[in-house]
Amino acid sequence: MNYKNIGLAGAGIAIIGTFLPFLNITNPVTGVTMASIQLISGDGMFVLLLMAISGVLIFLNKYLFSVIPTILSFAVVLYAWSNVNALGAPAISFGSGFFLSMLGLILAVVSGLHSFIPTKDETE
Repeated sequence: MNYKNIGLAGAGIAIIGTFLPFLNITNPVTGVTMASIQLISGDGMFVLLLMAISGVLIFLNKYLFSVIPTILSFAVVLYAWSNVNALGAPAISFGSGFFLSMLGLILAVVSGLHSFIPTKDETE
């Protein structure tokens, strides 16, 4: 399995997710979406910067160091999620940007954490 490609794809997906709707606010009476909030308009700039750094580190085969900005990005997305979850409004739902960001972050973390797994010697 090529962890470099997985990590780069994860970083790219997370970056794309910051530009897509993170939240959808719908009118509970009509069911019509009134507004969509993108992650880039708030904390998404941190995710964008940190995932760009993580992508560069993965490209340079520094998998262990790429875990740090990826986990920080994960914390930013979870913080944004907790703020939305605290509102408790039934008219707020997550958009495609949230799910793509989470998928990309998970892929990037898996790519970075593979350096902790000992590899089996090929000569055995």
